[in-house]
Amino acid sequence: MKPQTPDRLYIPLDVVGYVQRAKLVNSFEVYIYLKFHSSGKFKGGSGLFDELRRDLGIRDKRTLKKHLGILRDLNWIGFDPCTDYYFVRSFDRIRTAMSFDSKNAVIFKKEHFKSFRMFLVGAILGEQINKQKFFKEVVIPRKLKAAVKKRHTAIQSEAFSRPSLPYYGLSNNRIAKLLQVKYTRASVLKKQAAKANFIQVNHRFKAIATVQKPDFCLGPHLRDSHKEAHKIRISRDSRNNGVITVWIQQMDEITPLLKFKTLN
Repeated sequence: MKPQTPDRLYIPLDVVGYVQRAKLVNSFEVYIYLKFHSSGKFKGGSGLFDELRRDLGIRDKRTLKKHLGILRDLNWIGFDPCTDYYFVRSFDRIRTAMSFDSKNAVIFKKEHFKSFRMFLVGAILGEQINKQKFFKEVVIPRKLKAAVKKRHTAIQSEAFSRPSLPYYGLSNNRIAKLLQVKYTRASVLKKQAAKANFIQVNHRFKAIATVQKPDFCLGPHLRDSHKEAHKIRISRDSRNNGVITVWIQQMDEITPLLKFKTLN
């Protein structure tokens, strides 16, 4: 009889970030599979590796061996050659060994194996959006409240009243740095994570000019003179006497769709 396994895992976000930066996504997927489908201890000849290769689409045994070697080097799994038993380390042990102190985690379910890489992307971007929201809605009000008590209201209010966007989002440059990928790759990963329903992305535009009559020189002029010409869009409103509006694309709004949890 197979051991009882969990229906979800709470993966520390420090671990998720490390895996993405170190480019260990495929090896980490093997680790998560072993945590899901074992009690933490299993025999090498139990057939679990055959199921893993089938479910994760690993055709070559050498590929699995490579991933197991990486996980053993990290000490995320252990192996006793005398008994042929493998031991899957706990997240607490990994966090301690790697000096990770954040208690934030993302909830992983079995169905997320279908888009494992995009799950990690969605978790990383979602964490950053949650940090923005916490800072804006919790940290700043606390500091303003403290400033009032200390009678430095004017100075502190000015410091924390800087104009900001009415939504939460991340630029592609920021995403590229978070994921340790190139700018163009960051844009692709964001779209794929949205397609996999781990984040929601809404494109945002700001009107920068309006023209009452058609001007065929407008487009070329703007594209030649504006430093962010690739972000410029032009539309015509037939319901409003054909008024032409020039828009500039702003940072996309990003909404996390994954569930997060604070560890004990």
